[in-house]
Amino acid sequence: MSSRFIFGIALSALLVTGGGLAEEDRHSAGAVEQSGGAVSQDVKLPVLNLSNAQREQIRKGVLARHSEIEFRLTSTKSAKDFEPKVGATLPSGLVPEGFPDSVLQQLPQLRNFGYLKMKDRVLIIDATNRKIVDMFSETQPLT
Repeated sequence: MSSRFIFGIALSALLVTGGGLAEEDRHSAGAVEQSGGAVSQDVKLPVLNLSNAQREQIRKGVLARHSEIEFRLTSTKSAKDFEPKVGATLPSGLVPEGFPDSVLQQLPQLRNFGYLKMKDRVLIIDATNRKIVDMFSETQPLT
């Protein structure tokens, strides 16, 4: 027998038997349907209540990382004139950094937050809405 003939017989057998698939697998729909309610697009992180000892851990963890914001690199006037305060939203020209692993190991609640060092302060930023949730001195120890 030639190899083409054997291949033809094997292919015919697969087509007739459905390729060895179980009955439910041959007739299943292509899309997966899920049930459940709507997923909110208005995500809110839990309130971040840091103690001064935790702020000090953060300050030490980010002290050597990422130097002060260079305003000459920022093209928008609003970023140059921005005065940080808790509750304020960062201008689009300012991009927060993720916390270093050393900080996240000690304070895992910061995973969804970022930070920015600006005007001798460390700003803690809610990554979902770019709002400042906490701020403290970058240069002065807190404990």
